[in-house]
Amino acid sequence: MIRFLTLSLCSLLLPIVAFAQDPNENGIEVRLFAFAHFAKVDRIQITGGGGTLSEHPLPLDRFSDPIGVTSRVFDYGVPAKEFVPMGRIVLPDVGKKFVIVFAPTSTGYRVFPVRTDDPDFKADDTIIFNFSPMDVGVELGSAKQVVRSMKIGKLRPAPAVGARFFQATFYQQSPDGPLIFNNTRWPSSDRLRVFAFVFKDPVTGNMTYRDMRD
Repeated sequence: MIRFLTLSLCSLLLPIVAFAQDPNENGIEVRLFAFAHFAKVDRIQITGGGGTLSEHPLPLDRFSDPIGVTSRVFDYGVPAKEFVPMGRIVLPDVGKKFVIVFAPTSTGYRVFPVRTDDPDFKADDTIIFNFSPMDVGVELGSAKQVVRSMKIGKLRPAPAVGARFFQATFYQQSPDGPLIFNNTRWPSSDRLRVFAFVFKDPVTGNMTYRDMRD
């Protein structure tokens, strides 16, 4: 079900910045995740202090182990003897813990950093990544939002008191009204948060989604 998405991203030639694999004095940690792989690139190199390189996997089915970084800006590229940057990751100014989502493009990856230690990112909250070419309507319990193409939305389902499930509905707009492509029950959780990825299946042409819980 996972296939390349045709997006746009310019390759950047960028300076080297500080990197550390172990927990560091500023305490910033990132976990990596690829929605799908660009040209079978399932590992990346990250530049380190003094021109060193560190290599890390880009998992498809889980978030990577935490990686300590000493800067909120660092570069990544395809593992090789001669480092050629594919792009730059810029973390938000606030926060210490992040998930970085990699979405494949026609030239490489587009990255989406998400702060996971945000006190307002609570259990049952859902981050919607709309990787489809059209805007998508999302209803989770009583929460509703339209997530624009190639944008991120955040919803808090607010299920009924004591309810163990809530209704999750995804739809696209059409001249004839909403076209629903998902209408299922999702379990409510007092521990887990949801990362949901909406996309257009390149094989069937149908709108669909997949999700991960953290």
